Amino acid sequence: MPRTNSEAANRKARKSFTLSAESVAFLDAMRRVRIEPGRSALDETISDYYSSLTIEEAKEQALWGDFAERELSSFTSIPLKRADARL
Repeated sequence: MPRTNSEAANRKARKSFTLSAESVAFLDAMRRVRIEPGRSALDETISDYYSSLTIEEAKEQALWGDFAERELSSFTSIPLKRADARL
């Protein structure tokens, strides 16, 4: 039976990515948090991830954040609030 346009639009797209070990660990932790109820578990997982970064990794994350902020601000007239970096 042929697919309708709405069925084709709702299909998932298969993508292939190569992730660092840190990213895989973070995603695994996030998956566990989805199973566990409560916001505090999510906050703890995110905090643990960022606490585990080296100074160099934290600086790289900050650079990516700056890049994303510039890109997002080009799409909106609302200024983005930036949290203070603790490097």
